[in-house]
Amino acid sequence: MTFKNIVANYIGTGLVGLINIFSLSLYVKWLGMTQWGEVATYLAIMNGLMVLEMGISQIYIAQYHKQDAPSNLFLKFRSTLLSLVLAGSLVTFTGLLVLSWVISDFPTIYQRWDLLLMALGLFGFNLVNNFYYTNLMAVGRQVEQNLRWVSFVLLKNVLALTMVVFISNLPEIYFLAFLMVAGLELWMNGKTAQVPLTAFCRWAEIISVVKQSGLISLAIGLGVLVFSLDRLVMPSLMTSEAFGIYSAVVTIGLYFLQLQYPITKALFPALAKKINLNPQSAGAAMWQQAFILGGVLAPLLLIAALCADQILGFYSVPKVYLENARWLFHGILFAVLINAVYHGIYMRLVVEGRDRLIAFINFSTLVVVLSILIGLGAAAPFVAGALAWCSISGIQLLGSAVFYRWLRHAIR
Repeated sequence: MTFKNIVANYIGTGLVGLINIFSLSLYVKWLGMTQWGEVATYLAIMNGLMVLEMGISQIYIAQYHKQDAPSNLFLKFRSTLLSLVLAGSLVTFTGLLVLSWVISDFPTIYQRWDLLLMALGLFGFNLVNNFYYTNLMAVGRQVEQNLRWVSFVLLKNVLALTMVVFISNLPEIYFLAFLMVAGLELWMNGKTAQVPLTAFCRWAEIISVVKQSGLISLAIGLGVLVFSLDRLVMPSLMTSEAFGIYSAVVTIGLYFLQLQYPITKALFPALAKKINLNPQSAGAAMWQQAFILGGVLAPLLLIAALCADQILGFYSVPKVYLENARWLFHGILFAVLINAVYHGIYMRLVVEGRDRLIAFINFSTLVVVLSILIGLGAAAPFVAGALAWCSISGIQLLGSAVFYRWLRHAIR
């Protein structure tokens, strides 16, 4: 079953990667870099809000495989996510609106209220849909999960590209197409789960999920924020065209990050079950997965680095930006390699509930990366981005490796 799930995950990730790779090149051409920069800004806000997921899906998988898991576990976690979606969307919209009133020179790029509302709606749909897929993954139905995932990603991009070509190349058209399909996706996932979307558990149970998740949720949430930080900060330091290029290069580089996910998606439930049954096996399993992930990605990342100019050219990166874009692309590829090794260790951290350590590592990373972006972002944004991405993966790997090598018995 594990091998079957790994194959399904690789096929699913590969197909989604191909869809996104070709779609991005067409968005850049048909929307234009300036419009794509606006889209990318609000996609960054949407992705930054994923911090509210707080690792709840990962915690759900770990709890699902425990012998004393409650029968209403799915409803409790989904109700918690819906509550976080509503609260986070309200705070984000209100916060940006107040800032635009208080700060006279507040960046205009953050004052596209129609795009913000669409991005918030898409965030809500995506967060809940992702949880439905997490549930399928937890029960071992990853073939079905990947089939649904690929189908809806394809439909979203086909509809968006069609509407951009035949209706308008405005950023609103992009979000409208994605919202329409994501709504359909949510309805179909809800029908399959056989738990009505209107079904809600008691407020006390939602509070219990948040309390139960504790620091591990905050720690994972900080990690999500760190991975979105550059695209939240950079729009205020660059023109829309330059940020469109920056965002496109980051998106291309992070496609390679997805290559590790098929293995981790299949192995994480098995690792959680294995550690719960036999904690003594955790160390060997962790290092084995770390080296497997790094070994699988290393040759692919080397090829991508050698072909950087051809890859960036495929996405219509202007020659005037090519050298800076190459710096950023190479930095992200190196960061992806380090992150692959770290992810093998990270899975054990989550299963063992090393919440304080994960929170400390991610908070330290956040401080360092924010300092780099603010200090260098205005003068050399692409170089700052490359350094930031390398710092993210480097600090995470170093911190977790040092812990398991020397500090595990000293720190609980």
